[in-house]
Amino acid sequence: MTCKRRLFALTLALPVLAMTACSPESGTGMASEPVAAETLSEQEFEISVSYDASGYYLPNSAVTAGGWTVNHLFIGHSTDFELWREAGATPVEIPVWLSLDPVDGETAVNELGQTYFVGNRRIRPSSFTLTDGAFEFRARDETLGQVIISGRIQPEYLHVPGETPHDNAAALTVGVEMDEERFRNTSFMHWLGD
Repeated sequence: MTCKRRLFALTLALPVLAMTACSPESGTGMASEPVAAETLSEQEFEISVSYDASGYYLPNSAVTAGGWTVNHLFIGHSTDFELWREAGATPVEIPVWLSLDPVDGETAVNELGQTYFVGNRRIRPSSFTLTDGAFEFRARDETLGQVIISGRIQPEYLHVPGETPHDNAAALTVGVEMDEERFRNTSFMHWLGD
């Protein structure tokens, strides 16, 4: 059975008493601040999809608010979700995140000669829905306030191994809310990564 045909279903309602995020120095790459316990009294994560949605989702046009620009949205493979669930399904470890670059941030060059933002940060969802008909990423961020990405994945535009990604195709069509700004009719192309 191929990964695309594999059905992976996970529905969780997690009571959380407190949640803290790791600092950039810890090596996790997650720089979100702790979220108040009352905000996280019940977390919901629903993943029930009949195709492999894993990979990087890159915005087809700039999504910038509050001094931050969306670099990509990452969704892990079904096996990543299985491992996450086996490890206790803690929200700070879910294999889904929104990667943001500072608009006026300092850049550096890595060993491959690629430029990156030094102050890049990740936001993980406090609730997440991924089904054949719906996609929703919700988070509460100290800087950007409520972050919502809501819409659906269009599987016909997903990058297939061995093929060239569908450049600028609307693999993920959503509305985005960050820093009280709303972006309608936003789309992301899909890329499996290196």
